[in-house]
Amino acid sequence: MSCSNCPLQQPQAAAGPAMVLLTALGPGAARLFFYPTLLYTLVRERLPGSQRPWFSRIDHAVLLGALPLRGRCRQLVEEENVRGVLTMNEEYETRFFCWSSKEWAEMGVEQLRLSTVDLTGIPSLENLHKGVNFVLKHRELGNTVYVHCKAGRFRSATMVAAYLIQLHQWTPQEAIEAIAKIRPHIIIRPKQVQLLEDFHRCVTTATSSQQQLLETQRGREEPPEPRQGRDEPLETQQDGGKPLETRQSGNKLPQDAQNPLLKTDS
Repeated sequence: MSCSNCPLQQPQAAAGPAMVLLTALGPGAARLFFYPTLLYTLVRERLPGSQRPWFSRIDHAVLLGALPLRGRCRQLVEEENVRGVLTMNEEYETRFFCWSSKEWAEMGVEQLRLSTVDLTGIPSLENLHKGVNFVLKHRELGNTVYVHCKAGRFRSATMVAAYLIQLHQWTPQEAIEAIAKIRPHIIIRPKQVQLLEDFHRCVTTATSSQQQLLETQRGREEPPEPRQGRDEPLETQQDGGKPLETRQSGNKLPQDAQNPLLKTDS
């Protein structure tokens, strides 16, 4: 990606004194800047002509967004078919502003919290797998999952990228580009990219192993070729099996579609 606004290049420009300060403060920086940055997110959404919606639909199964504030929760359930909520926030971030797990459950919504420190933290590889499995489970049921952090730009965007990597067998770059076309203000920092590359290796290794296992099992189930007797005509046996179809990395989204992930449910 060569544009100056791409989500992979913004972190490099920001990797100056501000990032050094945040890193030095550690987890305390997230608490220190939580309310100012939340207010900033609210103001940016309400500015005339704002291009920063509170949430964005990525595909039929996923909404990527900011904190599901109490005043918006019912809308998510009734209008967006949200039946799962994947929370990347620490508990203090949602304590006063969002429904509790009990309140979500009363509306028929399952919540999974995978606490990740804001600003300087990234999800663990284990939590990426947990989160992706959670989304895929609800996808199979025809539900929508609301994946969120504080602003829907860092932690939750990383999780959604992992989901797209596993679902479509995309590379991290392809997944990030797909999200950025729909929600351009996401930012994926270099350490998040590294995490996604590790996740991609896990996914591709597992897929390759599963394919080899299936091919081996299929070979064992095929009947042996018939022996030719002296008086029997030569016969050829055709294998009616078809090779496993695998989705290759490198599938590009159509450039002329505003949100091509909504046009097919692959």
